[in-house]
Amino acid sequence: MLDGSVEATSLWHDHSPAGLRARIVRSWPHTDPSVVLSEADSARIDAEPHRFYGRAGRGPGQVTDGSARPAG
Repeated sequence: MLDGSVEATSLWHDHSPAGLRARIVRSWPHTDPSVVLSEADSARIDAEPHRFYGRAGRGPGQVTDGSARPAG
């Protein structure tokens, strides 16, 4: 995939091919994260959207763009 996608490039595409992007990312040197979250902070951030899902009466996997119609 890495090599084949480079030949399929076009001046009219918005993004570079996935293979090229993958090679670029792999070539970057490793760097340590600039922000490290504690387990408690991570859990609090993960819990934030659940308040909104609860108000909507849906779980995270049930939110749609409204285009799906219920059967019946």
